[in-house]
Amino acid sequence: MTPFFAYICQVVACSGVFYLYYQVALKNARLHRWNRYFIMGSVAFSMLAPLIKIPVQLVKESGNKVSDYTGSFIELKTFVFQQDHISQNLPLSRIMILAYLAVCIIMAIIFVQNILSIQKLKKRGSGNTEPVGSWVCITGDSIESPFSFMNTIFMPTGLQDQRVLQHELVHVKEKHSWDNIFMELVTALFWINPIFHFFKKELNMVHEFIADEKASASDVTAYAESILLYSMQAGSQPVASTFAYAPVTRRIHMLLKSHQMKNNTLRKMLIFPFAFLSFMAVAVSQDKPGEKDTTAEKTVVVVAYGSGNPEQEKPVKKKVDNPPVYPGGNRAMASFLTQHIRYPKEAAKDNVQGKVIVSFVINEDGTISRVKTLGNPIGSGLEEEAMRVVRKMPKWKPGSDKGEKAKVLYHLPIQFNLDTPKKTGGTK
Repeated sequence: MTPFFAYICQVVACSGVFYLYYQVALKNARLHRWNRYFIMGSVAFSMLAPLIKIPVQLVKESGNKVSDYTGSFIELKTFVFQQDHISQNLPLSRIMILAYLAVCIIMAIIFVQNILSIQKLKKRGSGNTEPVGSWVCITGDSIESPFSFMNTIFMPTGLQDQRVLQHELVHVKEKHSWDNIFMELVTALFWINPIFHFFKKELNMVHEFIADEKASASDVTAYAESILLYSMQAGSQPVASTFAYAPVTRRIHMLLKSHQMKNNTLRKMLIFPFAFLSFMAVAVSQDKPGEKDTTAEKTVVVVAYGSGNPEQEKPVKKKVDNPPVYPGGNRAMASFLTQHIRYPKEAAKDNVQGKVIVSFVINEDGTISRVKTLGNPIGSGLEEEAMRVVRKMPKWKPGSDKGEKAKVLYHLPIQFNLDTPKKTGGTK
């Protein structure tokens, strides 16, 4: 999986946790302003949290203690020559990304068209600036149902219901249009995430709850009748806040619901453990201490460990005097890796590159065991190829401490790079 789609999956997972919490604790609560900012914050948090990476050393102890030694940074390159008879098709991962971006552009175009349609209604209608505040009321025959956008209220010709006007005025004063614009842009960019679409729908509903609560203060029953009346009128405007926003049954139920609800404070406080766990799940990455991109050999503390039998195990030493050495040294090891590693076809096709950290134990007799990789996987076969070649290594000169051979845990960073040279004429 490419880093781009891995990020998308993390965004979906993180937003899913917040949406689950919303459904359980907040959806039916009269915490409308809290819910408004919760939804906006959850969406922003879900997009940003996966971009933050906190390296954390996860120490996994086995039955025996093993010393830790990090070798030189090895960089491998493979040259991919373009040939006329080879198809120059784009890698599948790039095609998927291009298709994803194409849908984003289409969604963005639809968003712009919705904005332009509101501007056309504004030009066709007859407007007057009300003396109270800085808002504008536009009336016109082409306006099917009352709605508001930014500082403008749109009303059908002949509509004189002050409750409707007060409702839309709340949207204007609360600046709900900015929330709608934000969610439209988010769902255009992350259209593949269904949770963001659910959040957008819930945010629109919360906007209506806020407006209903303020506009119905004098007569809830009459106001509920107005909602039922205008809900039968066809027409709604995307991006805008519409008075007849459905489902009206939920809006009326919320109007008649008691303001006194139990455990409101607990409902709010539960968000903090949810946020913390979500952040740790997507932001924390397993790492080893002292890991850096460098070609220099690293100075580390190594600890010897004894045999596999606890009864015969020797005392654990604090340091190893002589770390293990590959036959012929680091240059010979780099030569061995270069000769034996074959760049995976899938990785070469999809242009997948990166650093693989191979961890393995060098036993007292110089053989290699416990081969694995550390950190987040790159994929496309790079980890498997690195482990395959490490297992083929000849016997090492084992590490020793005070004349006694010791098992040593060795970390070998290998950088996989693709280098595609330009075609040139003539002979080599």
